[in-house]
Amino acid sequence: MSGRAEGEEKRGSTPFSAEQKKASDPAPPRHPWRENLETAAVAIVMALVLKYFTLEAFQIPTGSMQPTLMGLDTSRGGVGPGVRVFDRILVDKLVPFFRDPRRWEVWVFTYPLDRSERYIKRVVGMPGEELKIEHGDVYARTSSHEEWRIVRKPSKVQDHLWRKSWSSDEGPPGETWDLTRFEERPGGALAATGSASAELRRQVYDRYVDGYPPGIQRALEESGGHAPGQTIVRDLRLRLAVRPSAEHRRLAIALGWGGDHLKAEIAGPSGDGKARLSFNDRVLAEVDARLPHARVSDVTFFRADEAMELRVDGRTLARVEFESTGIVGNNRVTFETEGGGTAIESLELDRDIQYTNRVGNQSFSTIEVLEGHYFMLGDNSIESADGRAWMGLRVELAAPIDGKKTLFGGTTTSGAFSKTNPRVAMTQRSLRQPTTMIFRDEFGEEYRYAQGTPSSPEPRSFVPRDYFLGRAFFVFWPFPPFAPAVRIDVVR
Repeated sequence: MSGRAEGEEKRGSTPFSAEQKKASDPAPPRHPWRENLETAAVAIVMALVLKYFTLEAFQIPTGSMQPTLMGLDTSRGGVGPGVRVFDRILVDKLVPFFRDPRRWEVWVFTYPLDRSERYIKRVVGMPGEELKIEHGDVYARTSSHEEWRIVRKPSKVQDHLWRKSWSSDEGPPGETWDLTRFEERPGGALAATGSASAELRRQVYDRYVDGYPPGIQRALEESGGHAPGQTIVRDLRLRLAVRPSAEHRRLAIALGWGGDHLKAEIAGPSGDGKARLSFNDRVLAEVDARLPHARVSDVTFFRADEAMELRVDGRTLARVEFESTGIVGNNRVTFETEGGGTAIESLELDRDIQYTNRVGNQSFSTIEVLEGHYFMLGDNSIESADGRAWMGLRVELAAPIDGKKTLFGGTTTSGAFSKTNPRVAMTQRSLRQPTTMIFRDEFGEEYRYAQGTPSSPEPRSFVPRDYFLGRAFFVFWPFPPFAPAVRIDVVR
């Protein structure tokens, strides 16, 4: 019976098309929970791949790279009112697989004296070279038979590292400059009906608060506790927004240091049509240039890393390198106009990073970077625990601990709240009871012991190549209302 019924059905029916069969098939059962789990699993895997092999976000906990990267808390003891800014950055973790770190780049790396910690600093010393720091600049050579050469920062890096020391929006120029035949106008502007000049009244020091946004700068000044400016800075930049009249002949800006005198000159609308750079009254460069009539031009003149440069509206007119002859002395900043009426609508004076060969009690005259290693410095040179200060310590134990007879680590523990290493864990209650000590080794492990002999501290100033984790390239957080300033920028 069943066979016949099947035969009758075949003879009396029309075959289904593929589309009809597909439409008539029952829909597969749906499992939303399984689909969600699969989606979540894929997302987690992709996030892990990005985190460990491509990109990773880090938070800046301390101020060693300020103001380039901020890890700032102006409240006392971390409580109470204050300003807190902790930058979040993106780090490119693919770069170490394709090339070595380059000088002046900012990198995240494993701290050599505590491998459980991650540090971020700027690459300054390269493998196998000898390094020294003088007058805020970095010098290098590859052997003792060579002459020292200054290590200049690339233009993009230098432009990011200028720190504002003073600007006309902070107060009347007459409080900071000695003005001759300049008339002060509202908003910090200056006007001259003929020839006029101005000279900076004070020395420019490497002040801690330079370079910060105004709100953060005020909080830093109110909180105190930071090192004052220690050194007179010789690398300076002056920016003027100039509106010349038709009769204006010349604008000149001079930067002095000790016995050296650097000058930039540019012709006004009625001048000779030339721009010049001179060193100790000797013209080193001359080009055709003229400030346009009745239009505001941004004129910038700076010296940095034994070079000087003149720019107008962001375009470099002339740049020359030189060798200082004035080794020590004061800095001097002047500008003057010649002929006709001129308006100076805004002024800004900036300083470069003043690198120092001293941090805390540690200092060096020259330092030889090991092959396969790098020397790292923080941009906050006054208060940066970097390669200048890293010291290692060995402790010979009277009795082995976990099979170890010798422990090695830093003289201080790392992290935001550094402590002396080793440190006392328990004070002795009687003369018979030895003091218990705690030592944190290079792997971040802590050991307790009663008897051990520490060695003399020895420098551990360099970072091995395989300790580099990635290059920092972007700050993406925070910004108002989560912080008093916008912290979104490319890391240079």
